[in-house]
Amino acid sequence: MTIGLNENAEINTDFFDNDKKLPLVITPKRRGLKLIDFLKLNQNEIEENLLKHGGILFRGFQIDGLADFESLVKNCYGDLIDYNDRATHRTQVEGKVYTATNYPPELEIILHNESSFAAKFPTRIFFYSIEAAEKGGETPIADVRKVYEQIDPSIRKPFEEKGVLYVRNLAGGPFGFTWQEVYQTQDKTEMERFCKESETDLEWIDENKVRTKQLRPAVAKHPVTGELLWLNHATVLNVYSIEPKLQQMLLKFFKEKDLPNNTYYGDGTSIGKDVIDELRKAYDSSTVAFRWEPGDVLMLDNMLVAHGRKPFSGRRKVVVAMAKPVSWKELNTSV
Repeated sequence: MTIGLNENAEINTDFFDNDKKLPLVITPKRRGLKLIDFLKLNQNEIEENLLKHGGILFRGFQIDGLADFESLVKNCYGDLIDYNDRATHRTQVEGKVYTATNYPPELEIILHNESSFAAKFPTRIFFYSIEAAEKGGETPIADVRKVYEQIDPSIRKPFEEKGVLYVRNLAGGPFGFTWQEVYQTQDKTEMERFCKESETDLEWIDENKVRTKQLRPAVAKHPVTGELLWLNHATVLNVYSIEPKLQQMLLKFFKEKDLPNNTYYGDGTSIGKDVIDELRKAYDSSTVAFRWEPGDVLMLDNMLVAHGRKPFSGRRKVVVAMAKPVSWKELNTSV
């Protein structure tokens, strides 16, 4: 069932879903076993299991707060990644640990692989549950190897041939970001330098509004396993994925070219609602969700597994740390 961990006398391993086998759930047999110590001693076996299953949930281990969480990620993968080239609102809580996306609790966050629209993105992402929601608030996850297989080849083909074009209009207001928020700088020259280095085209619409365009592949091969992955933000950042009432409001308020976020085929042609609906079905067919418990740590290979968030009520605090970056230039994107 797993590699090397079955014989470990300190833990039990299991799955919430025996068909999908995601995530692998690891629990200690004794109280007080520190997660940071367990990871140090078993990192090779953890990596092997992560490549096989895509995600591991550590439940019931001892974690001594945010600093301990940050340390355990650093011990595994070195320096953490700053959250730059932002697509969602997050708050920095300690070091390079951030809140999960600050998004209205009544709305769903569609599944995505963290920052896959960017020139460089994390291959490892950790979630730490400090406070579980009273109702809902699950972090659904999906193996994008399976998502790729579930998409009809006729729908995949134009994405594989053309890639995905991400268009953002950064002007602030109630629906979007300012360029200062996205790039974490007040300096236009610094922002323009970052865009040039990250192969992001930009156009100043006026003194405070900039339109950016990022052309990225839609599919990649995993650098270790060689498996084909559906690796993009084509669905989550498309206007047709937005909650219907908000979608209607945006389309009434903005021309399509001026939407805060939207995605297109790589040649700039529109992606139809029917295609977005089919892509969402492919994610749904591969999705697993579980109830958070306080102290849970979920570790994902960000190339293998997409994540999202279910609506919730009550207080919820889940924080995120990201590590081990990779650039699109380093990846094999041939199909």
